[in-house]
Amino acid sequence: MNPYTVASLVINAMIICILIIRVSRKFDRPENKLFLLFPVLLMMSALCIDLTSELNAARIYGDVFTASAVHMTGLFLKLLLAYIVTIYSFALIEITESSHRSAGKKFLLAVPMFLALIIAILNQKYHLIFWFDSSFVNHAGSFDFLYYLIALFYLAYAFLLLYRKRIFISRTTLYTASILIVFSAAGMLVNSKLHIVNFDIFVHSISCLVMLYVILDSTEMVRMLTKKNKEVTEITQQTIEALTSAIEAKDAYTEGHSSRVCEISCKLAEKMGFNEEQMQNLYYAAMLHDVGKIGIPKEILDKPGKLTAEEYNTIKKHTLIGERITAKITLVPEIHEAARWHHERWDGKGYPDGLSGKDIPLVARIISAADAYDAMSRARVYSPAKSLPEIRQEFIDQRGKQFDPYIDDIVVMIMDEEHPELTRKAQHAETESA
Repeated sequence: MNPYTVASLVINAMIICILIIRVSRKFDRPENKLFLLFPVLLMMSALCIDLTSELNAARIYGDVFTASAVHMTGLFLKLLLAYIVTIYSFALIEITESSHRSAGKKFLLAVPMFLALIIAILNQKYHLIFWFDSSFVNHAGSFDFLYYLIALFYLAYAFLLLYRKRIFISRTTLYTASILIVFSAAGMLVNSKLHIVNFDIFVHSISCLVMLYVILDSTEMVRMLTKKNKEVTEITQQTIEALTSAIEAKDAYTEGHSSRVCEISCKLAEKMGFNEEQMQNLYYAAMLHDVGKIGIPKEILDKPGKLTAEEYNTIKKHTLIGERITAKITLVPEIHEAARWHHERWDGKGYPDGLSGKDIPLVARIISAADAYDAMSRARVYSPAKSLPEIRQEFIDQRGKQFDPYIDDIVVMIMDEEHPELTRKAQHAETESA
């Protein structure tokens, strides 16, 4: 075997062994998972190229066609590696791209790879990239430069991508990834002129070994940050729960109200397909939707009878007070949206702004339905609790009026799932009325 092939195989075997040893310490970040492909592809490509070199091809293969197919596989794998380097760069800066834009760019980048695959297939017949003569001597084809151009395009794109998004990447990761790209391109250019078997793969393997050190180091850092983030999240939740308890202490009739609204809201959101981050933000918004009540006089909140028009107008101000209190929580805009608009109605007859339809933020529409459900299921001095059939009927009656029709349907569906007898009673009542 060529010494560069042996060195490449040894280096990549080391990388794979290190990765296997580290299996118990998970590579959670997408770019680290993608890195696993590098040593595997490098080893496969090195073997394919070396076993079809002039020294080995004649004694290993019985026919030129097979040798050509193996050599072409090696070249294609090298090109695939350049493509994966570009995708790896995308993974490093994924947080700065919307998933839609990133997916679109990745799709366009796959087009040259598709072209390269077609060329690889056609090469067996038309000798576009290379061909073996009867003595297994390798000759360049008319379009041998195409594979180099496509590979260099990928590497140049990856470098420019990292440079453009450099402020979002740690300096060590940026420098190491850049070295990986530049060395790979340099090795490829040297190999194209001097035709040293697997020299470019050897250079790429050295770069991967350096990159592995950065990955292992950054994985430890990510694990520490994840732990710290979990602690911060728990503290945030505990602070919100403490604040909610302070609010509800002013209003004896709504003790536990925010927690129940939160639970109902999360049930609705789960049916609507919310992801983990959206659920977390909804949790914060639901827990703090009534935070404005902290600015409402206690004697109004605790009044046992019906409110006067003036007192009712004062109560309505809790939405504006809540919005002012939460306005500076800019990282989770759902919190102030819910605080201000959870009393808006789908038909535009709510308060404080008379918003209607989809002009009302989605989180506020969800919390509005959950808030109403909890209010109807709890007794007040001036208003007894409604039964489950009455609550179900109220949501049916208010569909498209007080509530978003879609969310309203989900409320009724959940009630029917949790209380099947409601459906039977409703069907029985419809049969009798008919």
